Amino acid sequence: MKLSANELYPPDGGLAKVSQLQAYTTAVNVTAMSKPDGGSYLRIAPGDSAHSLMPLMALSRDKDAGGFEPMPPLVSHIPDDAGVALVSEWIDALGDARAP
Repeated sequence: MKLSANELYPPDGGLAKVSQLQAYTTAVNVTAMSKPDGGSYLRIAPGDSAHSLMPLMALSRDKDAGGFEPMPPLVSHIPDDAGVALVSEWIDALGDARAP
């Protein structure tokens, strides 16, 4: 996931909408290719951080802990609880983006 200046400041001079950014469209309501524990997850399940793969991977520090790959895959043995809490709050605040 990345953000580019082109996306944030479109040529029309306006500001981009978060829902139109590549980081959003490739993660929110997108089924993850990774299937820890054989389950199916959305990368980000709007309004449901507990069932979103992103925070689950960010909390994982051991490849054998439930099948969740660590994210980021750094030499870190302690998850960033404060960072995961912020991401989880944002996911929960999205509400159900699948609703009309």
